[in-house]
Amino acid sequence: PWVGKIPEHLLPVIYQNSALGSGSGGYTDQGQTLGLPGSVSHAQQSQHRGPNEKDSLDDDEQSWQKSQWQKTINQMLVQPSLKQKELIDLIEVIGVVQMSPINVSIAFGRLAKCMGKPAPPQQLNKMIEKLAMRTLALLNQIYGRQIASILHAFAKLRMDHQKLFSALLKRAMHPNVISTFNAQDVGNLSWALASLEIRNEEFMVMLADWASSPQILKKFNSQELANTAWAYANLGIKCSGLMQEIASAAAVQKA
Repeated sequence: PWVGKIPEHLLPVIYQNSALGSGSGGYTDQGQTLGLPGSVSHAQQSQHRGPNEKDSLDDDEQSWQKSQWQKTINQMLVQPSLKQKELIDLIEVIGVVQMSPINVSIAFGRLAKCMGKPAPPQQLNKMIEKLAMRTLALLNQIYGRQIASILHAFAKLRMDHQKLFSALLKRAMHPNVISTFNAQDVGNLSWALASLEIRNEEFMVMLADWASSPQILKKFNSQELANTAWAYANLGIKCSGLMQEIASAAAVQKA
């Protein structure tokens, strides 16, 4: 049934450029492989099991299969030939409910980057809303890289979603989450928040404290330093300690 929904222009992406075309199959929420050419369906696997074997994949196999399917989704999403409208068509075929936090953040990023042959605004807005709802459903599984990537995509798209932004920043303030931001994430997130004119001083102070730590500061490149400094200045948030550290790091890089 899934195959019948695939638009013809997406067949090369799905069959030639992903693991699906080589017989790995896809994963559904029921733990079954999608009925694609070259894949082995759950029903077919059952035919080869002995009478005493369970009529379902064991937990480890299900977990492995789900992981492989999510990797396959990533492979399809990052195909450089996809235009924005084609990417939306592909996400519709995959199904947003199939997507992991990483899949979702990549989808947002690709929608922001694939500006050639832009999708009609109504179609783009509808897909953004679907991905936003999926993000909220997965919120407890989302960490620094995904938060930074999603907000960066919204800034590039110049789109607003206050409910999602509020939830992501609340999540980002958790100690186990803010500690997962690396230097690139800090630079991208700072730039995104300033571009979106989101002024959450409590979070920005927490982010400044984390960004000032040696393990992050020494990883900044010149662009990330500039983006971070610009963001704090543009938002009017004074974190003198971070600004001093950025100035020192920039001087060392220029030396």
